Amino acid sequence: MNEKADKALAKSIENEHRIDNLTHINYALISLVAAGIFVPLIIYLIEKFM
Repeated sequence: MNEKADKALAKSIENEHRIDNLTHINYALISLVAAGIFVPLIIYLIEKFM
């Protein structure tokens, strides 16, 4: 019984690390998309008002 609990705990910790890794990837992708939208927009506004 204890062996099953240890395996379940190990799997849970492994899944937690995978979820954490996916979270970081998602934040990176969201940042890239936001930068791809806001940087050209800011450049456009600067050029328009200069």
